[in-house]
Amino acid sequence: NLSTLELSSNPISIDDVIKKMGVSVVINTLHDSATIFTKNVIESLLRNIENPIIMDLSRFTNAEKIDTITEWSSGKILITSSLPLTTSTKSGKVVSQYHNIFAFPGVGLGVLASGAREVLPEFFTIAAEVISKQVSSAEMNDGALLPSMLNIKDVTVKVAQAVAMAAVKNKISRPCVYSDFQHLDDEVRIKKLLSRIQWEPEYLPLVAM
Repeated sequence: NLSTLELSSNPISIDDVIKKMGVSVVINTLHDSATIFTKNVIESLLRNIENPIIMDLSRFTNAEKIDTITEWSSGKILITSSLPLTTSTKSGKVVSQYHNIFAFPGVGLGVLASGAREVLPEFFTIAAEVISKQVSSAEMNDGALLPSMLNIKDVTVKVAQAVAMAAVKNKISRPCVYSDFQHLDDEVRIKKLLSRIQWEPEYLPLVAM
């Protein structure tokens, strides 16, 4: 916890923690990335593993800092950001945009379709596993850690399917109250049910008056 490190009577630098603990993944949610991801921090990460991961979810993130990190690491560090970026301009590496839209809609849809009596912590672990599998080896070689936002609908359905089946496996599924068609705890029927109740953003065409 970065706040604990700073507020203790004997503060420990992030760089010290990375060196002593062999850290290979850093998640920043609170601080200005410019103050956390210094050149020393980046070099320490690279000593621990060839391709470290930085998940910079701070609202203080900026594109220039991401470019600086990729320059310091010669493009070896894999980055997710809260910014809607596509690539780092200095390295050409993919910068994945982190967003809860990858998990929450799919989890919710899976719960509704399966009629789950409760939302298990396991559902979110399963969602994370499904999301990670949507990134190909070629995409990971380009630096991507998450699927493209362009694939969000497909990812959502896969997450929902996995969550619904987890509800069945844990014996907490019930009939779906949003459709006459019922899943009957069957995987094929659940997939069909999902296609029936998933919202489709279809709008009437605008006509000039």
